[in-house]
Amino acid sequence: MIDVLIVDDMKILRESLKLVINRMEGINVVGCAANGREAIQLTKELQPMVVLMDLNMPVYSGYEAILEIKRHNEQIKILVLTVEESEEYITKAFINGADGYVLKDINVEELANAIKKAYKNEKYIADHAFHMNEVSPQKEKNIQSEGDVVVLELTKRENDVLSLVIQGHTNDEIAECLGISVGRSRNIVTDLISKYSVKNRTQLAVAAIKLQIQKNLKK
Repeated sequence: MIDVLIVDDMKILRESLKLVINRMEGINVVGCAANGREAIQLTKELQPMVVLMDLNMPVYSGYEAILEIKRHNEQIKILVLTVEESEEYITKAFINGADGYVLKDINVEELANAIKKAYKNEKYIADHAFHMNEVSPQKEKNIQSEGDVVVLELTKRENDVLSLVIQGHTNDEIAECLGISVGRSRNIVTDLISKYSVKNRTQLAVAAIKLQIQKNLKK
């Protein structure tokens, strides 16, 4: 049985989700929280296996709760369930430690699937959570395809820079971490933005996260 904690500031939504989830085979709601602070406390008391986490809540936001819960227990899986589909929100949630991201218009079957995947330590993000620009194989010669997953061949330096971009570091911070010039750091980020066919570093981070998740799901 997968024990789930629901975290949302809307009582009617918490109660509705509880009724729906308790009807799912192999899944059980052990508690509900109205904000991030309650979520942190209840995860310590109830030790749920999966947390359904809203992002924008009073007292403590979902972002803060994700960080704190993961700091105390990395084994607890956190599935973001929100109306927010901005690339910035999605990126921040994953950087803070989220294990999955779905929107509140999700259907029952997909929600059950998302909970089970999170429990199995599989990153999950709904296809409609955000829209990334398509990468053109004709535009970049170093793009390969594995099924419907686009894979980019990057150098070690590019991978190092990309990892730091995903973590939210600036060009100056990347340069300091890797022992390279700020100009070199900026140029690599610009090249990565071009390779991923996105418009800025936020979209770059989101695209990289999405493609990595897709790749993992194919394994």
